[in-house]
Amino acid sequence: MLDVLFWWQKASKCKQLIKRVQCRHKLLKNKRYSILRQVREDVAQLIWTDYEEITIDRHYAQQLFKDESTMAVYGLLDHFCEFNIIHLSYIHRHSICLSKMLDRPELRAIQERYGHGFIKGALDLHPGSLVNP
Repeated sequence: MLDVLFWWQKASKCKQLIKRVQCRHKLLKNKRYSILRQVREDVAQLIWTDYEEITIDRHYAQQLFKDESTMAVYGLLDHFCEFNIIHLSYIHRHSICLSKMLDRPELRAIQERYGHGFIKGALDLHPGSLVNP
């Protein structure tokens, strides 16, 4: 019975942290969107005034690409946070994972690439770690 209460407290804290992250991402996303909009307006104004050779300037192209990529990442992070909030109870139910999973070839390839410590940290789960198996 107490395990359920302690889990709910952890889940509540986790949800609060995720909500804070979402709020911070929303602020950063709005800031980046305003920068992106300004760069697009600058490029459109340069095209309108027939300064096409200036619009191909690397600075504008790099800034536009960087801002659009950042906006895409913020969207992915928002979806990831929402997914975690929705599936928090599922993560708790399935947090116990088999520790004898090193016989899989995918994990052996990861071990060769990142080292034994990476695999050991991923497989040696403790109760309450809330890791999806």
